[in-house]
Amino acid sequence: MSDFCVRFIGNECEDGEMMMSGEIRIGAFAESFQSSLHYWRTHDYVKQWRDGLSRLLVDHKHSCIVTSMYHPSSANFIFWWLFYLDKNIVHIQNHVLLLNDLDESFSIDNLYHYIPQRDLFDEDRNKISEWDVQLEQIQAFYDDWLKSEEPLGI
Repeated sequence: MSDFCVRFIGNECEDGEMMMSGEIRIGAFAESFQSSLHYWRTHDYVKQWRDGLSRLLVDHKHSCIVTSMYHPSSANFIFWWLFYLDKNIVHIQNHVLLLNDLDESFSIDNLYHYIPQRDLFDEDRNKISEWDVQLEQIQAFYDDWLKSEEPLGI
């Protein structure tokens, strides 16, 4: 079994908004997330996750998976996990992209353009939480996913 996994585990309604519950696992660490279905549907997330992981596996030095996307014209933020490749180690950080802080208008077509440089400390000099996994573990997850009848628990 791979030391990396991202998947949906069920749907629910929160404050009238349809959401998909999901989880990401990196080694012994696991965290759940809620993906809004207001703008993207589950297949949009799965498509982006596949693209984001594939991008990393073909030797891009950084990539991402989006876990909650809202309509770019009205959203203030997007939740995503950032991936930074360093040799065969992938450093993964949970991140919120604040759209109002961008120097340009956000475009979903240029999603990967907005990935910031990897920082180890925030503006207050607090250490940023980060988890490491071998690139081969992401490759193993991706390969198993491609063979799966049910992509990512959906």
